[in-house]
Amino acid sequence: MDGGAIPRVAPAPNQAVARSDSIPAQPSAPVDSPPTKVVQPVGEDAAVRLNVPDNHQRIAEALSAVDRHMSFDHEANEVVVTWVEGESGDVVHQFPTEQALKLRAYWREQAAAEAAAHQAGKSGDIIV
Repeated sequence: MDGGAIPRVAPAPNQAVARSDSIPAQPSAPVDSPPTKVVQPVGEDAAVRLNVPDNHQRIAEALSAVDRHMSFDHEANEVVVTWVEGESGDVVHQFPTEQALKLRAYWREQAAAEAAAHQAGKSGDIIV
């Protein structure tokens, strides 16, 4: 098949570019490839370091200020999860949203009406 005037991409260079901001470390498992072809772990520096205890403490404090509630919306036939701020009682987050619950309740109502109309049509009744 003739490719015509389709441009061809040049092959990638054989040498991997070494990062200047990392110190090569030994691979965690023995490999047969030369070091320039192996992904090396990066040494830890300020950009990589993550202080988990500090983040854990902040997350725990934020979650302790929020009460989580689960309820069931019968019209939408859905479990509703709400996060309520403990002091003010304001809803911080709700899943599914009120709009989604209203839409699902509407769909259920329309489906029930359609099923009833379909069932009435099967019974031989004339619907005017």
